[in-house]
Amino acid sequence: IADMILLNLLTLFCCLPVITAGAAFTALHYVVLKQVRGDSPYVIRSFFKSFKQNFLQATGIWLFCLIIIGIDAMDMAIILRNPGAVPVPVQGAVIAASVLVLAVAIYVFPLLARFENTMAGTVRNALIMAAANLPRTILMLAIYLFLPALVNMNTSLIPVFILFGFSVPAYMAARVYSPVFRRYEPEEEEVPDSAWELPETDG
Repeated sequence: IADMILLNLLTLFCCLPVITAGAAFTALHYVVLKQVRGDSPYVIRSFFKSFKQNFLQATGIWLFCLIIIGIDAMDMAIILRNPGAVPVPVQGAVIAASVLVLAVAIYVFPLLARFENTMAGTVRNALIMAAANLPRTILMLAIYLFLPALVNMNTSLIPVFILFGFSVPAYMAARVYSPVFRRYEPEEEEVPDSAWELPETDG
């Protein structure tokens, strides 16, 4: 429980500049996936090692996601304000695009935390995994949306979100996507803990 609280506070703190949120989400998944697989990582050290290692790629992907989310949010706002003025097929297309963006987003940062690839390759693989593992994708969407939905209905739960809103859903999602990732990992790579860590430097 203490690790979950610490990890959540680290993620929240590193998301505050907004632009660094992608690196924070990547570091979050780096830690929770290690936990799900039976490792006992030092939360702070592991978090910031991943944060630093993946900062550039994670930030690039996050900025791309922000642009797409912003466009999609504006479209949804127009639909909600003037539902009769927007044709039903267009409404359906916008909703489908929103779901697709969310589905890709829940895979892209775990993939970045676990596999080395280009930004375009990571996004492409996230899209493929989201489509190829649809039941797991739906379950993960439900996991991530559950607590925000509760907070939206009852604002007294905001302290719960501050303590567990990122870390616990990420941990539960890691239990869902970990078997999927196993299929793409080399058999000889049973991932000893040292393989997950960046090399130490003097000083």
